[in-house]
Amino acid sequence: MADEPAREPAAVGLAFAAVAVTIWAGWFSVTAAGVRSTLAPVDLALIRVTVPTLLLLGVLWRQRAVVRRTGVRDGLLLSLYGVPFTLLVAAGLAHAPISHAAALIPGLMPVFTGAIGILLLGERATARRLLGFALMLSAAGLVAWQAGVFSGSFDDMARGHAFFLGACIAWTVFTLTARRVGLDPFLATALVGLYSMLALLPPYLALGLGRLATAPLGDVAVQVIAQGLLAGLVAIYAYAQAIRRLGASQAAAAAALVPGSATLIGWLLGERRPPSKVWRWRSSVSASFSPAAPASARPLSNAAERTSSPAIPVARSPD
Repeated sequence: MADEPAREPAAVGLAFAAVAVTIWAGWFSVTAAGVRSTLAPVDLALIRVTVPTLLLLGVLWRQRAVVRRTGVRDGLLLSLYGVPFTLLVAAGLAHAPISHAAALIPGLMPVFTGAIGILLLGERATARRLLGFALMLSAAGLVAWQAGVFSGSFDDMARGHAFFLGACIAWTVFTLTARRVGLDPFLATALVGLYSMLALLPPYLALGLGRLATAPLGDVAVQVIAQGLLAGLVAIYAYAQAIRRLGASQAAAAAALVPGSATLIGWLLGERRPPSKVWRWRSSVSASFSPAAPASARPLSNAAERTSSPAIPVARSPD
């Protein structure tokens, strides 16, 4: 019974991570469909950030003092998970399939986050974590090899992979910034939308970048639900809650569950299924490095906790 207080926050954190993973898995297919519809990628990005910002205006107003203390720099770093992330993924999906996006973006983001945590933030490099990193890198390498990247030809699919890598970096920066600043998850979600919207809306209106005004209502409605409500609001909030309860590295590791799920959804929606060896490898990597159990997210020692943000406890992988 003494372990219950430690287990409960971790179990809640894993539940939030599961919500985020479920939305992410379907988001790749919905975004690919949006790219192929009457909407432009910039329309998808605008929808993703405008809907949650409007819904959370009350949060921004009530916590305006916290917004001022957070500062423009951290606000912009958080906003990388808004418009830049969406545009990079959408651009990549115009050149490469959903299965590659799902393998490379959530597959490499935990590696980037964990490596920075180990090299710069003093997190422990346990054998389990290093093995997980190796498996993720090998899966990403297999996808690149399948696309012919190692043959030296920077073809259309390799361009898509370059966009996916940029999206992965944007997601990593958001993850590490969210842990460091320790904001309330609703406020973190609102700031992603606010700074993204302020950066995108003026050129969008002045230059007529999008096609929202002429797009069919059905196409817009689907993306408002998928991009604005689910990806822009619910998934970011759930992921911020997972970071708060599990720490950045453990929350990022949940993304390893996305590749197999997103590939399956894309296949069910008509995308060509990848070769069986690639499919099995992605699935095994997803299973091998997912957050194993609530007990795996026990807090660091008190000394380590004092060096991290008080609002988002840092979690440690087991030995």
